[in-house]
Amino acid sequence: MVQREQLSENAPHYRAFISYSHADTRFANWLHRRLESYGLPDGAKLRPIFLDRVELSAGADLSQRIQDGLAQSGALIVIASPAAKASRWVGQEIDLFQKLHPDRPVLTALCLGEPDEAFPSELLFRSGKTVEPLAADFRKKGDGRQLGLLKLLAGLTGQPLDNLVQRDAKARMNRVMAITGLAVAAALIMAVLLVFAIRARSDAERQRAKTEGMVEFMLTDLRSKLKGVG
Repeated sequence: MVQREQLSENAPHYRAFISYSHADTRFANWLHRRLESYGLPDGAKLRPIFLDRVELSAGADLSQRIQDGLAQSGALIVIASPAAKASRWVGQEIDLFQKLHPDRPVLTALCLGEPDEAFPSELLFRSGKTVEPLAADFRKKGDGRQLGLLKLLAGLTGQPLDNLVQRDAKARMNRVMAITGLAVAAALIMAVLLVFAIRARSDAERQRAKTEGMVEFMLTDLRSKLKGVG
């Protein structure tokens, strides 16, 4: 095990470390993508965020890669679920992060189950004291994914949640207006094409009428006149 003093000297390289049970891999991958792709007001991105995609071995201790990731992370995000509560690896990651960085935020993303059956016990104690985890409820009956994501972002960036909600609503409105504008433009283009199609059809019908008249002339009047001449 790497010594605490050695790890704590490392400056944060990762914006956050995502701790999760591999039973929640699908949600962890989604959360990782959404966090790293989020654009901050200054145009920067919340990256890199540490996410270990390798199943841990049956060893007793966390791997060196995990220890280094925890040591170099500015925050810890725990994906809470019954599987996470039962995982000794998640508990060890929480415990090590809190020992290395007692002043850095530990955030919780509740994705499945009720809090009492989903929160690892290590989340409920810090520095020997009982604490209430800073949790974002991603369940449908809770905050939902979008608001849950904004709550995590508020905890990671230190920005007021209301500001992020308003900014997100404005971005959504801009997207709706853009899509509406494209739909209107497409409708206008279709209308213009329809007008051209109607005109072309009318021209074709007039041309067909002229052609039919000429054919009729050749088969009737012209034939009669040629007989008279002959």
